[in-house]
Amino acid sequence: LCAEAAYATANGTVSSADVSGSVSCTMKSVDIREVYSGGYASGANAHASCGSITSSFAGSGNEVMIFHGGGDASNHACADVSGSITANLTNCSSIYGYVTAGGTASGGGSADVNGSVTLNVVNSVSPVQEQFGNLAAAAFHTGGQASGQGSSADVKGTCSLTLYKDSEIVGTSCGGGESISGGSAKSGKISFSLENVKGSE
Repeated sequence: LCAEAAYATANGTVSSADVSGSVSCTMKSVDIREVYSGGYASGANAHASCGSITSSFAGSGNEVMIFHGGGDASNHACADVSGSITANLTNCSSIYGYVTAGGTASGGGSADVNGSVTLNVVNSVSPVQEQFGNLAAAAFHTGGQASGQGSSADVKGTCSLTLYKDSEIVGTSCGGGESISGGSAKSGKISFSLENVKGSE
């Protein structure tokens, strides 16, 4: 299962799937592969921007592989967030891929967040798993992820990461963003908090 707030692709013509207001996404007791809480845009002249975003996992036994808290923009598209992002990963029995709370941009795309980004991981587990003979674990990035020259996934405000309430977390936890091959993933400020967190046994 793959969930997206808005989707736009363009090849020479203007394609828009903008959301003028806010986006709220609640997932309860799910087993889900990919979540794009913001817009998904690909190609020049493609737009899938929105206001503030709140994403929450409720219930129990939630499993998620790839989570994007903001927009996803590739090939010179735009999936900016004009407000702030809050992502609550609660009671997740297995987080086993990549968690990017901010935007994701590649190929000259823009997935900036004008406000702040807050990622809360509560009573959840990111286990070590074997993939193709190698051990692998989740990676948490509170800010954005930008790959390639001209790509931008900046957060203008504060990136806040909180891991707490008996969570078992292994892998990488990054309070800010990730920049690859010349992309921009800047953060205004970073706040990082751990409480009652341990490594997975």
